[in-house]
Amino acid sequence: MIRSTKLFQPLFSSKVLGSYGPNLALEPSKYSGSRFSSNTTPQPKHLTNDQALPDPAKAILKYKLFHYSTIGLAICLPASILLPASGLTLATDCILGVVLPTHLFFGLNAVINDYIYQPFVRKTFALGSIIISAVVGLGVLFITSKHESFGTVVRRLWTK
Repeated sequence: MIRSTKLFQPLFSSKVLGSYGPNLALEPSKYSGSRFSSNTTPQPKHLTNDQALPDPAKAILKYKLFHYSTIGLAICLPASILLPASGLTLATDCILGVVLPTHLFFGLNAVINDYIYQPFVRKTFALGSIIISAVVGLGVLFITSKHESFGTVVRRLWTK
């Protein structure tokens, strides 16, 4: 992952969420004759079993699940909102109960992995994304179990 300079990050959150300064490319170098070097290539280190590189098959699977959940949302959400309550909307609501939390979980985890650098804070936010996704999924399934479609609840929110 390539990290770019964060221009608008407050100083107090950078200590909590982890960050770096904009001039880190200008650091003293032991290897060059000049005082500052623009080379920031880290020295290679040996990885232990707990620090192994991530499995690319897992990343591909996560990306595919996120992609297919996007397609499922694009199909089921308009069908659930626009169609009157029927057997079709019951099926779309059940699919939304699975697809919506899946999309939310993988999307939040992608944002967390991109912007939060400290491991403890990252794991805390990842746990929060699991909880939020579970609450959303249970909420959609609760609405469906009350024999109301997701679309009628959304329409009722917009008509009052």
